[in-house]
Amino acid sequence: MLSSSNYHGNLNRAELLFKVFKYTEWEKERGKDQPFTFCIIGQSVVGIADNFPENYKINERIILPKQIKKLEEIGDAEVLYICHTEFERIETILAYVSSFDILTVGEKDGMSHKGVMVNIFESNGEIVFEINDKAEKNSSVDLHAHLFKIANVIR
Repeated sequence: MLSSSNYHGNLNRAELLFKVFKYTEWEKERGKDQPFTFCIIGQSVVGIADNFPENYKINERIILPKQIKKLEEIGDAEVLYICHTEFERIETILAYVSSFDILTVGEKDGMSHKGVMVNIFESNGEIVFEINDKAEKNSSVDLHAHLFKIANVIR
């Protein structure tokens, strides 16, 4: 069960992200022998890929963080982490992945309002966790009710 405690620091941002992954269901089933692909586009403010423990698993699948430069490199990824450096082209990115079975995650204030499903960013030394309710409902990705209890829900 998740709690509504405050999150501090980069490692806890990664831990929160792992919980989001754990409490998310994707429409398309992937085999347990396939990696859980986590694409990162742009330069992360926190070096998010560096916070993933080696051989960490989500639903018995090893997480494979993959830095990409072009949207065409997403492939069959479950998650697209959109870094703050991509804020100016967020609409283009979201339009590109709108038909994908993919969870979009941002790291900058304002990304939820632009249509990213989950946004985890720092404000005044605390980690802010937002869910865009409309973006989640319009996707094939299902976020568990536990996540909505601890997030700031953007409607």
